[in-house]
Amino acid sequence: MKVQIRRSYWFRVIGPIGVLATILIAILATTSSGGSAPARSLSDVPGFRTSPEGMFEDDMIALWEAFNREQHVQECMDHADFDYAIEVAFPAAAVLQVAQSLNLTGSLDSASQLAGRSDSQQAAYVDTLTKPERNQYFLTLSGETAEDVARFDATGELPEGRNEFARGGCYGAARDVLPGLYKLRRELMPEVIEEKARESTKLPPCVTAGGVRIKNLQVLEEVYERNGSAEQLKSCEESLVQANEMARKLADATVFSRHKVRLLDQDNRYRSALDEIESDREFLKYLDGLVIDLERELAELSAVDRHVVTPTTLPVPPLPHSSYP
Repeated sequence: MKVQIRRSYWFRVIGPIGVLATILIAILATTSSGGSAPARSLSDVPGFRTSPEGMFEDDMIALWEAFNREQHVQECMDHADFDYAIEVAFPAAAVLQVAQSLNLTGSLDSASQLAGRSDSQQAAYVDTLTKPERNQYFLTLSGETAEDVARFDATGELPEGRNEFARGGCYGAARDVLPGLYKLRRELMPEVIEEKARESTKLPPCVTAGGVRIKNLQVLEEVYERNGSAEQLKSCEESLVQANEMARKLADATVFSRHKVRLLDQDNRYRSALDEIESDREFLKYLDGLVIDLERELAELSAVDRHVVTPTTLPVPPLPHSSYP
């Protein structure tokens, strides 16, 4: 039985670090959030940024916050006399890009000792608990019973009548202390989508050479599926992409104006985040150990990809895969 509620590989997207990552790292090397001007639009606010370098900084902050939440969980479990090994769940590609930007290569002191210990250490510890202790452990950790955790871990199914899982206990307490970079985004994005839809209705439709009126990209796709004439729809596609971007900018401006105080507060709160990350020795040490884990997984995956089945060899079983929500 898997005892981890959140196995790190559930959320890892294994992939190479491409040219884009190198460009982003170069950009970040010449900039600092500490000296940036106050946000003037929604896309300037941490958590809402849309530029490649802005989204990369947001990834870095979100990873750091995930580690800080895990520290809170560990402290909470310690107060309840339970052991807990920090395990940050984050996409592998993003972790490796952040680590490279911080010049981490699995070489910090004790990093190799940290690598790979969360899964095995936590599983071994939970296995030593009696059934009542194990149940109390998961109730304390997540607000869920050991039975529900085992079922969710095996099947991914939520308890009947539930639409969320593991939101209580020390996990919930840690989220309350540090809700994170994207909390405000999750709250405001429905407004952005609604405003964008409203602005889109104000824009004139595109009319094809055949007299078909197309009001947005979704309709364009539907028309293409029916007619299949990409060349006739090309001019409409270009104008609708521009109209879509205009609607997005107008929606962003409306939402930014409506929630300006809260958004500027978030912008100010994360102004020094990159400097704090670079000086957080515990985070850097953990991340360095995580790099060792990920590089090992990448090597294993590469070995599987290169494996050729011959009469004298056996197929390598597939590694677990998933995506990050």
